[in-house]
Amino acid sequence: MSETFTTLGALRSSTATGRTLTLEFGGPLVAITVLTERMIRVRLAPEGSFVARHSWAVAQADDAFAEAPFEIEDSEQAIIVRTSALAVRIERERGTISFADAQGRRFCADEIGMQWSTTAVEPRRVGCSKRIEAGEHFYGFGERTGQLDKLGRELINWTTDPAHEHGVGSDPLYQAIPVFQALRPDLAYGIFLNNTWRSGFDMGAKRPGI
Repeated sequence: MSETFTTLGALRSSTATGRTLTLEFGGPLVAITVLTERMIRVRLAPEGSFVARHSWAVAQADDAFAEAPFEIEDSEQAIIVRTSALAVRIERERGTISFADAQGRRFCADEIGMQWSTTAVEPRRVGCSKRIEAGEHFYGFGERTGQLDKLGRELINWTTDPAHEHGVGSDPLYQAIPVFQALRPDLAYGIFLNNTWRSGFDMGAKRPGI
């Protein structure tokens, strides 16, 4: 059976509680949480219910961070969560998310917003597509073969000890950490995909620029 995917669609309502803005999309939920002025946590609940944090989770709980001031700007086109260091923009019509620094330079912008499989294929998958900006390069992902810059590579997060010899393009290997840093002139940011399941990053391998 082939997989089919759905995306968020139009925003129905939003609720701000403490440091978290919860966005409701007719069932699915997205939570934008301000951990620090430079650190934002984004969560997706396709079926409208967030899983409780586990005691063994690597990421700290929200209340482990000192509260950081932020503002919420609301317009017909978008909702913006703004701290002194960055802004998170959520488009009302499509639910797409983008970020900008204090100088207004955009980064980590959705080309296609968060999506998830709706068929009975297990495990059900989630994903999103981000734009790769001009001059952007990517580093991290755990211990990998090849060049340090992973632009143009497809990387699988699933720790594996291959029985055969491995070379420059071998993937996955024995250390896969879903963390990377993006660098471009005058701007840098990092992403941590807080997920223990098999996952992958396509850094413009199939579609350059996305």
